[in-house]
Amino acid sequence: MNIEFEGDLTVERAADIKQQLLDALSTGESVELGFSKAADADLTFFQLLHAAKKSFAARQQPLILKKDLPEHLAFKAQVSGMEEIIVVGVDANSSR
Repeated sequence: MNIEFEGDLTVERAADIKQQLLDALSTGESVELGFSKAADADLTFFQLLHAAKKSFAARQQPLILKKDLPEHLAFKAQVSGMEEIIVVGVDANSSR
């Protein structure tokens, strides 16, 4: 199963994003998340990703996070502890 997040991944959409992740978890399938179409993201989104990682791991269900977050969001990902979705070679400090 693939989910490609797009647009603003902010607190205003948190309930919808959470439901998407819960629905994906309930499938029992391997899930791949993509971020290349994200326009913005806030701490709420990154907290949801952290929670999803824990939930998938607890069920031993594969969760693949693509390293395709747009460069302008790299710093936000870094300070929230989600460096793993930053495009390889992007300097998160330059995207402030």
